[in-house]
Parts: sequence; C-alpha cells; structure tokens
Amino acid sequence: MKKAIILSLVICLVLCGCSRDNGKVDDTEKQLSEIAEKLGVISDALEEELSEKNHAEEDVVFDGETSEGEFPEDDFVDDDVLVEQTTSFARSEPTSAKEKAAKTDPTSVEEIVEYFSSSANSVKKDKPGFVIIETPTVGEVSIGKGSSTFVNAIKSAAMKFVKPSEKKANKGEDHSVFPVEGESWACKIEPSFVKKAECKKSGGYYVISIYLKDETLPDLPKKPTDCQTGKVVNVQTQEQIGDILGSIPLLKINKFSPSYSGCYVTCKINAKTGKMVEGTYYMNNIVTIHANNSIEASVDFAIRQEIKVNY
Repeated sequence: MKKAIILSLVICLVLCGCSRDNGKVDDTEKQLSEIAEKLGVISDALEEELSEKNHAEEDVVFDGETSEGEFPEDDFVDDDVLVEQTTSFARSEPTSAKEKAAKTDPTSVEEIVEYFSSSANSVKKDKPGFVIIETPTVGEVSIGKGSSTFVNAIKSAAMKFVKPSEKKANKGEDHSVFPVEGESWACKIEPSFVKKAECKKSGGYYVISIYLKDETLPDLPKKPTDCQTGKVVNVQTQEQIGDILGSIPLLKINKFSPSYSGCYVTCKINAKTGKMVEGTYYMNNIVTIHANNSIEASVDFAIRQEIKVNY
C-alpha cells in the first residue's frame, strides 16, 4: 500500500518537473513536499489499520484453536443443541419400566424383578382401575400328634375359607386391596429371595414369571411385610387364620407356624408403556397348628388371584 502511494508521488514530481518554469520552482517543490508528507501520514495510518486487521484474522484459526486456546467460533455448538445433547445424556440411565423396556429387554433376575416392581407399583400410584377374582383353596388336613378327633373339625372350619370373591376398584378409586393388600406399594421383593425369574416378549408384551423361594416362619406374621413372601403376594395373618379356626369348640390355638412353598407371580406388561395389563398371584401356605398344648395339625391354604388392570 505504501509503495503504491510513493510511486504516485514520484509520478507527480516527474510531471511537475516537465511543466514547471524557473519562477515557480521553489513554490512547486514546497507544495509537493507538503503533499508527500500528508500522503505519508495517510499511508502509515492505512498500513497500521491493515496490520491490525491481519492480526485479527490470524487469531481466528490456528491449528484448530485461537491464540487464546479457544475453539474457532464456527466450531461452537449452538446453545439449544448443547442443552438438548446434555439433557439426552443425563437421561441415558432409564428410571422407569417404560424407559427400561425401550433401552433393553430385562434378562437377569435383578432386571426382571426391578422391572416388575416398577410396573406393579405404578398400579397403586396411577390407580387405573382393576378387577381381581380371588379363589382360595384348602388341601388336606394332617395330624402330627395328638387326637385325630379335631381333623374333621379343622377341615370343616377351614372350608369356610374357600369362598371365591371379587375385588375391584374403578379408575381413581382406592387401590389398597391390590396386592400387597393394605399397603401403598405393590412389590418390595428382593432379588435374593427369588428362586427363578423369566421374561419373554410376545406380541408387544413382556410375559414375566417370578418364582419365590420357600420360607418357613416360627409364627404367622402380624403384617405381610414381616416375611419376604408377603412383600409381593397376599399372605394370611394371625388374625385371619384365627378367625377361621378360632370357632372350633374345645380347640385352643397356641400358635400357627407357616411354611410358604411354591408361591409365584406371573403378569403381562405392555412393552411400550411399561404398564401391567393382567397378572396371576399365587400364594401357598402349609400352616402347622399348635393347639391345646398337645395337638399339632397341618393345613394347606392357597390363594390364587387373577387380575385384570384397566389401563
């Protein structure tokens, strides 16, 4: 830029030299000198401005970074995109049955139990409405020791327990009778108490089966959560069994010792929504009755619940 201005100045001097006369030489040279000085100042200013511009351009990209170690502006991710990416990453760990199903099918005992628990607990929380057909059964009564006189009496009293019933709730109503009955939750079973767990996908649904380990207690639980079995299926309490057998004349109950065996839960869950649509809960309890300080008898109680959930 400066060289071009000086070249212009030289041309002016040559032209002026060709046309000047003797009387005006000094004035012309003075004028040209002033012009040259002003042009030099202008040239310096332009050169300084150009130099600053070049430096600014050099700061933009240098091996993928600016002079201050930052990424080039063109490489910046849009704020909205960055927020969305960050949110997506934060949500990468599934927290619900629906999200877990979308990520991967539950396969291990831990995954199946967790998935089932989330779906079952949602019934209590969402209150979609349900119908339960409950069918109790009584097996053989056997005497361990003492008189067999009470066998028929115990059998007769136990048969009063065998009455199919229906339990239901409409959408939004109280769902406390949904198993586990009387609780605000439906499942708190631990994977360590599961004998076997299966999950098969069929027609857009997960079909889950959970088989519980056997459990023997010295006495009937006062509440379901006092035993592992009662954390997923309904179990009889001391009060319930007492109401059944307490009416037998001359039979004074000392205690009941339960042995839960063959208990399981099966259900069908919508693979897209993670919501339970139906299930079967089965509880089998061989109760040993200790009475009159000398009688020991065993009664096999079982309850099957067929459940339809109205999501």
